[in-house]
Amino acid sequence: MSVAGVRTATDNRPRDTDAADRAHNNHYVPYQEDLNAALQQLRREVFEAGDYYWVNGGDWRPVEERESRPQSLEELWEDELVQEAGTHSSRTSSAS
Repeated sequence: MSVAGVRTATDNRPRDTDAADRAHNNHYVPYQEDLNAALQQLRREVFEAGDYYWVNGGDWRPVEERESRPQSLEELWEDELVQEAGTHSSRTSSAS
């Protein structure tokens, strides 16, 4: 079942697609009746794993101008660039 970009663990897909999903930055949470709760859990897990693009620490900025990653989701969303552009999963990002 996929709703609003949240794919739940009740999807009946063959196991061999899991590696491909990880390679394409797909993230999953167990099925929950409350889709908002599932989305919030997913956001927390991706944030805690550092598996997202941190625009202020990006390679496009000189090293001395890069900022360390936020310590909380609240701190992340306080950032003006994040408010404008959001974040996206990034397996190639490196945690600061």
